[in-house]
Amino acid sequence: MDLDVSPTGRPPLGKPEVGDEVFVREGGGRHTTTTAARITAVGRVWVTMQAVGSGREWRLRRDSQNDGRGIGYSTNFATPEQLAYDKKASAAHAYLRDQGIEVRYHSPWSGNDGAIALAALLRKADEGNP
Repeated sequence: MDLDVSPTGRPPLGKPEVGDEVFVREGGGRHTTTTAARITAVGRVWVTMQAVGSGREWRLRRDSQNDGRGIGYSTNFATPEQLAYDKKASAAHAYLRDQGIEVRYHSPWSGNDGAIALAALLRKADEGNP
């Protein structure tokens, strides 16, 4: 089995274009909702998107990919690639928690890439030890 643990980081936004698929996330923690949307306008600072199947619309910052409030849980958007990375990182953190592993801030395993790599290594090691 191939074990890819190379740090890749969260994929960048790239150049958003009208019609691109994105996912808008609102709320926070366990109460986060994710809505599929399409970009309807792209400006220098703001990106406007509309929910697929409804008229709901958001205007979010292009640089930070959020609503710009800077406090609490902000509404944000992600590309399909970013959402997949975020889900992979979340699953890795959950796996490590389930194993009773706490990764400290200054550890080489801290951060999303470190958690993904460590979880992959531990899963691989578990395969060899029934």
